[in-house]
Amino acid sequence: MPTERKEQCLAAMTDALRHRGPDGGNMFIQNDVALGHRRLSIIAPDQSANQPMTRGPLTIVYNGELYNYREEKVRLQSNGIAFRTESDTEVLLALYESEGTACFKRLNGIFAFAIYDERTGRIVCARDHFGIKPFLYAQKGQGIIFASELKSLLAGGLVERAIDKEALTLLLKTGSVPQPYTMLEGVKALLPGHYIICSENGIHIERYYKPSLNTSAYKNDRDWQDAIHESLRASVKEQLVSDVPLGAFLSGGVDSAMIVALMKEITSDVKTYSVGFENPETSDQYDETIEAADMALHLHTDHHTFTVTDAEAKNALPDIIKGLDHPTIDGGNSYFVSKITAQHVRVALSGTGADEIFGGYAWFGNMQRYQNAGLLEKIKYAVKGQNYLTYYKSLHGAFSEQSAYELLGRNFIDAEAPLQYSIGDAKGLARTSDLVMASFLQNQLLPDIDTASMAHALEVRVPYLSMNMVELALSAPDHLKAGPKNPQAPAGSYEAEGTKKILVDIAKQYLPKGFEKRPKRGFAMPMARWLDTIWKDQLQEATSLSTLKSRGLFDPDVIHNLNKAGHSTMPWPQSWLLMAVELWCRDVLDDKRRIA
Repeated sequence: MPTERKEQCLAAMTDALRHRGPDGGNMFIQNDVALGHRRLSIIAPDQSANQPMTRGPLTIVYNGELYNYREEKVRLQSNGIAFRTESDTEVLLALYESEGTACFKRLNGIFAFAIYDERTGRIVCARDHFGIKPFLYAQKGQGIIFASELKSLLAGGLVERAIDKEALTLLLKTGSVPQPYTMLEGVKALLPGHYIICSENGIHIERYYKPSLNTSAYKNDRDWQDAIHESLRASVKEQLVSDVPLGAFLSGGVDSAMIVALMKEITSDVKTYSVGFENPETSDQYDETIEAADMALHLHTDHHTFTVTDAEAKNALPDIIKGLDHPTIDGGNSYFVSKITAQHVRVALSGTGADEIFGGYAWFGNMQRYQNAGLLEKIKYAVKGQNYLTYYKSLHGAFSEQSAYELLGRNFIDAEAPLQYSIGDAKGLARTSDLVMASFLQNQLLPDIDTASMAHALEVRVPYLSMNMVELALSAPDHLKAGPKNPQAPAGSYEAEGTKKILVDIAKQYLPKGFEKRPKRGFAMPMARWLDTIWKDQLQEATSLSTLKSRGLFDPDVIHNLNKAGHSTMPWPQSWLLMAVELWCRDVLDDKRRIA
């Protein structure tokens, strides 16, 4: 490809990511290698840290933060290695220069990066341990094209605008696109904890990280509690590294409140943000702004509340779909809280991950019942062909296999979402955590949070998902995570359910007295009401006969019958997905601003 064509492609691809990096952009082109970058300045915001960054024969483009870069820099300096910037980017380059791919075990942070070595002609790309930052790529001959979002890949004109039918089928069945699939045919997501080596021999993928358990680490419950408390405190402290203002999402629950409480131990000035809804009927069911304000008052934070009006939600629909970069059953909640937060700070800490590692979802109770089932019940599971893995898969989804088949017709692909264990010796709640992290967290929650927040140039950090925190929590005994239920406590409260017991016990020294008795509603939005009211016209138009025939993805007759019955008879996730796929096609797949 001529240099002028490379520049044109790279300019279009980086411009499509301007929302992720509004502070500047640049490119590096040498022989067959072309690297582009858009920068969100957080650490060392001066121009010396701009990317692509070159150090000797190495050039990097990097998205994320290395929380332990200062410690690693001191270690490297003690070995005689000099630095010219104060950035974590240069530390990462120096680590790779010194140790190659072996340095990945030293990285503590959120990242997706590519390093080009002009001596060997190789490009090495890596993604962080739990998939907090995205890395999407398409193989082209012996090389690859990569980006943080599908929009960027499409903008360069080097990726076909063809939907992956397996991914579409799995989206309908599970509610998200399971990695390594993406919505685009030929485009894959690099899995968490993996790296790619791209050379003249093609591409080679290796895994550099798997969580490990240490079930004999502590002798008694108090030791476990102290260790988890200290690990979370250390994780929060290291994730406060920033040269620009930062804050935190705050709901009425223990997950985010504990993060904020520990932030207050470290710094007196903490800004917090929460989102509520205009409609009174909605407020009673979803709005946690009163509880969040109580938490903020108790913790003495600089608190900001944003109320989403129906008019704002109606107008935001196209931006939500485009911002998320892929159709998904969720993500709008992160979009709105990120929107207000980004008006004040560049970085926000989130309570994401606590449910996964401490057993906070209903899935954990279901899987415990499966494991503890009597002989007769086990026979029933066996007759259905259900083992631990297949039973877990049956617990969550959007459309049934039969419904997906009817909706897609000839576009239906008989496929199962890829899901495997990362922790071979995990048992009990840790075994379920392993599956939840490899499905819901990896495929839906983290991608939605990343794209929704970066649509507003906001970086979200997740202290519960540091390596030490995850491994420690998964290693803890089950009775410390799933405590006794109290039927006398208010329904839905932590005390009534006994969920996340060890985290709740730690939080009692920080949070308002009796917080564990408050019903927990979760960070959700009034999707059902919006689809029946403010988004009704968009839903009907997106699923009309003319639209369906033109798009050619869904069977028009099947959806026409659903329309006649009324979408209100469908669970809202199903209505949302049907609409989201069409709007995604318009706002991402059909975007005419890419180059030809």
